[in-house]
Amino acid sequence: RDGNRCTHRNNRGFRCPEKRWLDLHHIIPVSHGGKDTPENVVVLCKSHHLQHHEGVNPFS
Repeated sequence: RDGNRCTHRNNRGFRCPEKRWLDLHHIIPVSHGGKDTPENVVVLCKSHHLQHHEGVNPFS
């Protein structure tokens, strides 16, 4: 569904081109009641996955 590519978009709307080193990121963590379903998971490259967990680019 995501074209085997990072789904992160910058503040200008450009999507990250990374197609390697991809992780699955739970939008609502399973530990906080989120489900392990496709609707609660996005594909992120390692760099953007770490940024999301550090609070740099959190999902709204």
